[in-house]
Amino acid sequence: MKVKRSISPISPAVLPLILCACALSLCGCAKDLYDIDKETADGKTYDFSVRITVSDELTRGPLDPDEDNGEYTLGFTEDESAINTLTLIMMRVLSDKTEVFESSQTIVISETDKTDGAYKIDFNLTGYSGIKRFYLGANMEQEHIGAFTTPDRIFDTGTGTDGHNIVEKLMTVSPEDGSGSNIVMTADITQNGGSRDIELTGDNPTVTIDNPVKLTRTVAKVLLTCTPDGSNKNYVNAVDSKDKDQSEKTETGWIRFDNVRYILNVLNRKTYLDYRVKSDGDGEWLTDPNYNMSDWIVYRGDETGRYGLKDLDAYRRDFWYYDTQEMVDMLTAENGIQPCTRRTATVYDENKIGDKNSSTHYTEGLYCTENMIYKDMTFSNDPNGELFESANRFVTTHIIVGAKYTPKNIWTVNGNGELTEKTASTEDEATGILDESFTSGEYLSGTFWQCTDAIKGDDGTILYAEGDYFTYSGLARLLQKHPDAHLNRYDGGWGYYYSNIDGSDDDNGHLTYDGLERWGVKRNHYYILNVTEVVAPGSPFPGNELMRIHSELVGWIDQGGSEIDIDIPQESEQ
Repeated sequence: MKVKRSISPISPAVLPLILCACALSLCGCAKDLYDIDKETADGKTYDFSVRITVSDELTRGPLDPDEDNGEYTLGFTEDESAINTLTLIMMRVLSDKTEVFESSQTIVISETDKTDGAYKIDFNLTGYSGIKRFYLGANMEQEHIGAFTTPDRIFDTGTGTDGHNIVEKLMTVSPEDGSGSNIVMTADITQNGGSRDIELTGDNPTVTIDNPVKLTRTVAKVLLTCTPDGSNKNYVNAVDSKDKDQSEKTETGWIRFDNVRYILNVLNRKTYLDYRVKSDGDGEWLTDPNYNMSDWIVYRGDETGRYGLKDLDAYRRDFWYYDTQEMVDMLTAENGIQPCTRRTATVYDENKIGDKNSSTHYTEGLYCTENMIYKDMTFSNDPNGELFESANRFVTTHIIVGAKYTPKNIWTVNGNGELTEKTASTEDEATGILDESFTSGEYLSGTFWQCTDAIKGDDGTILYAEGDYFTYSGLARLLQKHPDAHLNRYDGGWGYYYSNIDGSDDDNGHLTYDGLERWGVKRNHYYILNVTEVVAPGSPFPGNELMRIHSELVGWIDQGGSEIDIDIPQESEQ
């Protein structure tokens, strides 16, 4: 097969120019790189031909769905599976197994290049004789190829002004609907026997890789779904936080689907374009440049009993992290937020999960970079895990949810100036009760106040229960009588939650939570989270209310329809 649409390969003759930008970091290996007598037979360069077969069906994930056992490939947009260019990167393997960039070639392809559903591409590279390792990339730009020229081969996404820019470095994002296109995919090349070391000797040798190469995306995707409130798909299933034991859950308010929004926080600015594996006594585990928690987290001492960041400036260079106000602005703003940065929760539909023949599988979600933090801290002073929950949020990608809640039962002031509890029959009626006493522009529509402790009379009877809601006028009257009352204000009715995205897999390949030693979000995985009910109103500011969400998706594939329903108890860290 002859392919003419190509970008010229990079020759060893111009390597000094390419590598000059990283000369300082390369100084330790410069001698090896140019020690021709040691590493090559004669110091000459040759033209090499490599034929790679890429199966179009295998560009969607590392796993092959087992349809006989109920597995199926989740839905994709065409852009998510598109291959517009293929780049072959040739790395020279030195005697100490160090890999040094030697040559690359990028070829523009089209559907006409496929034969029987596969791309069979001929690459022509120039390099020295010897042992090589090859990496194949789809949709790679020069900045991606450049990562392989550096000693650590880390791709640095740079310091963008919002989280979307980080992901955009690994793909092109459509601003209209948030769907992905031109996602960078990579693969290690192995010979049919499984070896990565491929020897090229003699004049113009040819290597043919017949086993189809499996490309994997360099990004993951996260979708939040919620179970609707009965047959009304406009509202999520919301229960009141006053029902502490949840044995008798009471529906005492409304949360519209349009008002459940989520973002992802703590995104890697640096990643490996190829999978990296760390070996230990328990096996092999995927890694990324931000692997160890102890590199970032320090214990503040027994007085505070909390963990914090060692170096905020260094942290900001390697992670994108939204602060509290940024999260509030992103989750509550009505306009101007890109759908690839914030999305609205989707109605949970078991037919989009459990029916392998469905033509309407989930495809939406937020993209993020890989995050494979390793829990290498013991937290011996934290037997119940609360401190770990606080510490891991600095280094693991997690989901932040904002939900606008409107309570049914609200304390307000009646015509006689006394506090009275009103019960609304509709959301609009409840909103009217909340807003009737506001001074114009003083507070957002829907703002309410909630008791954090029960308020008792002189005889010890409970006058107002923990969790009771008050309008603005009701609050003013309450504080006249009980100036020591403690209440939280929910601006616009918005409450906030967060959840880890569980990324450790057990022997069955399912994602688990308890006993995790390795947290993370894996590239090329589609995390579909289902919330069966929301315990409202959440926290009045982001980052305080933990949702425990377990997911069982791996490799952009649902394993036998095993998606589970999840209740969300709240666990305050205060």
